Amino acid sequence: MTPSVESPASLEQSADSGIIPAKYLYGLQCADPDERKRWLLKATSDCDTSAMHESALECGNPQERKRWLHTAAAKGSSPRPR
Repeated sequence: MTPSVESPASLEQSADSGIIPAKYLYGLQCADPDERKRWLLKATSDCDTSAMHESALECGNPQERKRWLHTAAAKGSSPRPR
């Protein structure tokens, strides 16, 4: 379920409070690549498979990329449409 938010600040607040979809969505909107990666990894660690796919796409390490894709596939999901 995607959180209902009205501003980037409230999305960040939702992510900080631990709402997993908000972590993923906030990570997607981060302009800073390090912040983006940090939030996507937070969502990934909470088993958000869309975040796993996104992390795999952005990963520069082929083995890490493969691991994220295999993990997401094992959970039986596909990426959210962009």
